[in-house]
Amino acid sequence: MNNKYIYWQFKNLFTLNEIKKLNKKIKNNVVYEQDNPASATKNVSVSPVDSRSIEELDKVYECIYEANKENFGYNLYDYHTERKNYINYNIYDSIKKGEYKYHSDGTYTHHASDIKLTAILNLSINKYEGGDFYINPFGKEEIVDFIKTPGNLLIFPSCFLHKVTPVIKGERISLSMWIKGPKFQ
Repeated sequence: MNNKYIYWQFKNLFTLNEIKKLNKKIKNNVVYEQDNPASATKNVSVSPVDSRSIEELDKVYECIYEANKENFGYNLYDYHTERKNYINYNIYDSIKKGEYKYHSDGTYTHHASDIKLTAILNLSINKYEGGDFYINPFGKEEIVDFIKTPGNLLIFPSCFLHKVTPVIKGERISLSMWIKGPKFQ
């Protein structure tokens, strides 16, 4: 399903029970705990995760590659190559007013490749307030309410500006993944 081809979305990819199990597996595969002090850009707890042993994430990667085939058309590296990369487990806490100001994920500085797509999976267990996701690809800000539903997956070009507003009540939990391909020519 798409919205003006700016992003691609998959609804109800995981049930609440599956999300609970997935959160547990992800926590068991955190590479290292990271102290993420507040910065001018973000105030969120981010932990890198080795996803290779989390079979449930195969479904997410399949969706990303399907979205690319149906909508984006980027030259991407093979699924098995990308599956080896770390992903981020993000916790936006209302106590810290967790947020991530406008940024793009396409700033990867590798001589042979670029980040092409960003995928965000909502893994929140409980309702939260705030933590709204905005995308601003062409100078026109748009809220993406769809991603506030647990189990939903959002995919968009990594070069698009996007942000998460401060969480004012509860906790927003998400998984962020980036898919790379050969350098843009």
